[in-house]
Amino acid sequence: MIIGNPPPRPWPLAKNVPAASDPTSGSQGPDAPSLARLFRLLERLHSVECIFITLRDPLDGRAFYSNDRCGKLRDAARDVANAILKSADPLILQANGPSAATSRQAVDPGALGLDFLAGVALRDATGNAIGTLCLASRTPVNATEIDRQALEDAAHLAVREI
Repeated sequence: MIIGNPPPRPWPLAKNVPAASDPTSGSQGPDAPSLARLFRLLERLHSVECIFITLRDPLDGRAFYSNDRCGKLRDAARDVANAILKSADPLILQANGPSAATSRQAVDPGALGLDFLAGVALRDATGNAIGTLCLASRTPVNATEIDRQALEDAAHLAVREI
């Protein structure tokens, strides 16, 4: 009997990830108004510019949902998601900080033009990873205000809305 998470499935290639769009614009995606409410809640709780969800299996042809302030992060979403899923715990990384220097993750926030990047796996009821939730900012963020438990709580909310 194997205990633990199954090996990660490959993510869709970046070129197959549809463009980000406002989840409130029409009925694109899984319960788009609920995702929009989740993004607004996270924006109020955390001082970050960009919030995005990357899904393993695209829903309604989309694998990337954001609050539309993420710029070109969509192009790096697959790499960011893979780095998050390789970590047993939520990731909280700061460019030029000790977390970035000591991290063995494949993602460097500074290389993406970010000062801060945090992410957590989205898991279904059976524990399988279905995607990731990320918070990112081009300006410094006090990492203590975004702790790992808060990220996990946000992930549970996101999974309920998906």
